[in-house]
Amino acid sequence: VKFLEDKEFYERYKERVGVFLNFFTDDINNRLLALEELVGRETRGQESIRLGLKLIEIWQGLARDLVLQFFGQDDLIQHYAFAKELERARDKIDIIGLLKLFSLLKQAREFIKANVNPKLALEQVVINI
Repeated sequence: VKFLEDKEFYERYKERVGVFLNFFTDDINNRLLALEELVGRETRGQESIRLGLKLIEIWQGLARDLVLQFFGQDDLIQHYAFAKELERARDKIDIIGLLKLFSLLKQAREFIKANVNPKLALEQVVINI
């Protein structure tokens, strides 16, 4: 419902999804640049923490969808509007890589909650994908 009510919110969400799905095909420089554009240079304090946790939440949902697609459970995915993009990303990663991704995202969430700079925590995920 929020997507229908707020077009700007939907566009930001789409951008965050697109950046994540491109991580599987982009080189490390493009991944870091895309993260920089998402997080921004001027984001600080509580705002950066909220943004970092929100990105992790979205990315965990997308990783879950990739696992569901990997096992043929397409009818259960959360991001059905991005099914084709998810399928392309799924072809670039195996199940072990997905499990590693879940671990990286969980670790990044813990780092942020332990007061590590959210940008650094997210960069750690992006570098190790």
